[in-house]
Amino acid sequence: MSPLFSPLIRCFRSASDFYSSFPVSEMTKFRTWELLAKYAPWLLRRLFSDLIAPVPQLSFVGPHEVGLLRDGTLQLATSMEPVVSVVIAVYGKLDYTLRCLASIALNPPAVPFEIVVVDDASPDASHAVLSGIAGVKLISNPGNLGFIRSCNTGARAAAGSFLCFLNNDTEVAEGWLDELWGTFREFPGTGLCGSKLVYPDGTLQEAGGIIWRDGSAWNFGRNRDQCEPAFNYAREVDYCSGASIMVDRELFEQLGGFDEHYLPAYCEDSDLALKIRQRGLRVMYQPLSVVVHHEGVSSGTDLAAGVKACQVENSRKLFERWRERLSHHQVLGTDVDSAKDRGCSRRVLVIDHCVPTPDQDAGSVTVFNLLLLLREMGFQVTFIPEINFNYVEGYTPALQRAGVEVLYGPQCMYMEKHLKQAGGRYDLVLMIRPVVVARHLRLVRKHCPRAKVLFHTIDLHFLRLSREAELSADPAKRAEAAQMKATELAALRSVDASIVHSTTELDMLRTELPTEAIHVFPLILDVRGSEVGFASRRDIVFVGGYRHLPNVDAVNYFVAEVMPLLRLLLPGVRFHAVGSNPTSEMLAMQCEDVIVTGFVDDIDPLLDTMRLSVAPLRFGAGIKGKIGTALALGLPTVATSLGAEGMSLTDGENIIVADGAEAFADACTRLYQDRQLWEQVSRCGVDFAEQAWGAEAAWRILHEILNGLGMSTTRGDQPLRLYSPRDGRKFGRPGSGPGRAEGPMPVGNCDAENAFREILSGEELRRLAMQELRFLSRAGGRESFTVPGFCIPCGREVSFLVDLECGGRAEGGRLFPNWRERLVCPHCGMNNRQRLIASLVARQLGGTAARGSSVYFLEQVTPIYHWAQAAFPECRIIGSEYLGPRHQPGTVVKGIRHEDAGALSFPDSSFDLVVSNDVFEHVPEPGRSFSECARVLRPGGVLLATIPFHDTLEESVVRARLDGEEVSNLLPPLYHGNPVSSSGSLVFTDFGWDVLDTIRSSGFQSCSCEIYASDRYGHLGGGQPVFRAVKPATPAPPEQGG
Repeated sequence: MSPLFSPLIRCFRSASDFYSSFPVSEMTKFRTWELLAKYAPWLLRRLFSDLIAPVPQLSFVGPHEVGLLRDGTLQLATSMEPVVSVVIAVYGKLDYTLRCLASIALNPPAVPFEIVVVDDASPDASHAVLSGIAGVKLISNPGNLGFIRSCNTGARAAAGSFLCFLNNDTEVAEGWLDELWGTFREFPGTGLCGSKLVYPDGTLQEAGGIIWRDGSAWNFGRNRDQCEPAFNYAREVDYCSGASIMVDRELFEQLGGFDEHYLPAYCEDSDLALKIRQRGLRVMYQPLSVVVHHEGVSSGTDLAAGVKACQVENSRKLFERWRERLSHHQVLGTDVDSAKDRGCSRRVLVIDHCVPTPDQDAGSVTVFNLLLLLREMGFQVTFIPEINFNYVEGYTPALQRAGVEVLYGPQCMYMEKHLKQAGGRYDLVLMIRPVVVARHLRLVRKHCPRAKVLFHTIDLHFLRLSREAELSADPAKRAEAAQMKATELAALRSVDASIVHSTTELDMLRTELPTEAIHVFPLILDVRGSEVGFASRRDIVFVGGYRHLPNVDAVNYFVAEVMPLLRLLLPGVRFHAVGSNPTSEMLAMQCEDVIVTGFVDDIDPLLDTMRLSVAPLRFGAGIKGKIGTALALGLPTVATSLGAEGMSLTDGENIIVADGAEAFADACTRLYQDRQLWEQVSRCGVDFAEQAWGAEAAWRILHEILNGLGMSTTRGDQPLRLYSPRDGRKFGRPGSGPGRAEGPMPVGNCDAENAFREILSGEELRRLAMQELRFLSRAGGRESFTVPGFCIPCGREVSFLVDLECGGRAEGGRLFPNWRERLVCPHCGMNNRQRLIASLVARQLGGTAARGSSVYFLEQVTPIYHWAQAAFPECRIIGSEYLGPRHQPGTVVKGIRHEDAGALSFPDSSFDLVVSNDVFEHVPEPGRSFSECARVLRPGGVLLATIPFHDTLEESVVRARLDGEEVSNLLPPLYHGNPVSSSGSLVFTDFGWDVLDTIRSSGFQSCSCEIYASDRYGHLGGGQPVFRAVKPATPAPPEQGG
């Protein structure tokens, strides 16, 4: 971007932020987006670059990584009990084989695996070199047997239950093997799965293969942009190129392996895929498994010479064998859209306002599971997040992994464009929420002429709003509810069929719309029950997302009205409010027996510890996912009558219903204490959930709805897959402030060099050293790259920036970044060191007891200080900078407080926490500064400090002294950056291990050096030391005179 363009974009962003807060309707804002998408898409791409699909950064193995593999520094993390056997047939090309193996070592799979290399009498040094690489099971053919026989030989020697055939001229990306293996679970009945193949320049080589009627084949998507939505959803295909495919070993053996009819090579992969499909099994393409393929390295590209010449003859053989089956395929190059989705019989377009986040809210679970059911009913599913076509890290890939095509920018930025181009292909359009119908139905009817339109309300919005208005006696809410009612009734009248969640909603609508096709389709849940019994549980839980006002009201009501009664009836019982985006009001209610947990990554284990779930809802509509989730896990629930309405539950059998604070508290007490009642409600709840909301029940209901629209479906033999928190699906973790994630834990504590060295040589630090090597390898020599991770101060997934600033260097083709000072979060601006200390501050201040704490930062004009002020408004946060000797401590100059760390102006016992980020090396008398920190801390107070620490020094080295106002340099002067002075800050001391004793003797009861390291939270660089000192909880008694 040019220097002139950047200010323009910043100006547009400011205008966008202002417009977002402007009091105009959501429909007006949406129409504005559509106009920009249509006439100025370049502007949207710049404004919302974080919402478009990221371009994968391909990494390539270089000589350095190959050298590390050969000398044993870089190791293959193979298993003695593999689940997957990776079979690599090689004939020469040793350099490519080593790069392939190094890429696997740099991207180690989570699934246990082994590597079987079959050397087909290579003419180079392959045998000698590969036999010396640990983790490789090497098989040497007595002579050159060819590719097919070599693969079959490797398969016979394999120990895994799955076989992954990988060409030696490939380099694998992160997650490559795990995504292939996971596809067999995601798509029951899968027999073979293949990777997305890309060229070294990043363009697409193959997104699954198409075999045409004449037996010729296409690599679908060849030379196209690999980020296009059409190439990025899992789907059934004719075949996948054998450069990277996985197959069930038992199936492979039953089929006789790769057929020697095609010796020595080519078309054996297509033949295997056709045999698998003939058995009624799936051949899947999985785009989240990415492999770089140096095409033609092994056998060349000349169809008239060498092994490659066999491709033409073997294509003829393939056609002759499969002529009858191929007669139903398309003519070469025609109807590509249908050919690529041959496994589907219909197409459905699903439109919702945003990508579902099923680990955060019940509505998203319904949508996610509905997409999976449609997939299993033979639909090719396309999903549009209509608000802004945004790509959501973690959640968009989750849909793509499950076989859903998701449209996103920059390839698709507005609805009409897509409907004009592809509307004619859809048989069904599922529109979720009334505002979606209002915005898009006209375009759908115009451009999707043969599609039936099905409307899913999620809940009756007007009912929820009117109940809220009644509770709050708010005339504005009543008007809003009336307007929403008109919108929803108009939507229900204008579509072919509609779905509501509850019988209560259906009964209400029947009076208004007696002739419309409206169906009750309740929850869709994975029902598993629980093995954890009554005696092993305690406490009460409420689960919900707190952007939903009925949930916020329910928690506030329970804490204010019900908990005071329960404290008398059930002494010691605790209430847990679990879910994303808790409000500040909720956080302020926390106390010893009220715990606001916030977002929980996997909620099932938490619910298995709870004895009771509650749903004290006072307004709302629809069916309550929180009740369904609890019942499906065998967790008995107490709910208000409004909370349980429309769910066909029976009070006293599978749920307890109570209204009013006293009745609710009594019901909780009875169910909490009565083991026999608890076990009955638990058992009956699971039974009801399976019968009403389980996968088979959901299938039957959806089948009837679609049948009413003229679309028959057939239930196959394979089990149905639904969303479950325990099934291993990976999602992004958007946050909502500090404390959302656990944060880094120390990998060790030490007070001497030998203990420090022991920590550094431990398994975790060795693992992270390998991870650093992987990141550097993926950088491909670029002097600026990013590393994924979770930023605790921001509470979100980010890409940390690594470059050669702050003393990093490039040498001999290798990068040596200053990990401690880089890994910068693009949002909060804090680097590795600063984010680490911020995480520890967040943990220190995150508990209820810390509310109202006083905190002193020995800095003020820095990102961490501003973060702390915003993150902990309930705490007293004070910061300062050193502005020079002419100012008195405590003086404020242009908004900046001046303090001398050796003579602080604060009274004794002023703070609960003192935080220092690389300050003490710049003070002339560190001992005096440590003493001042101890003085201003309250008894039991904590000092957290990062210090540029020289772990090889037993004793600290004084670099400079201050005589009066004159500085005497004992060593060449060294300066660090200073946020308030362009001259920098002089380093007075190089600290060694004796700093621990210095701190302890300055008024602290204890001082430890904690070592932190975490790739998850972006703390790399060989272990980051943080000094934690604690002031005695009670003053030391005065010494007795002799």
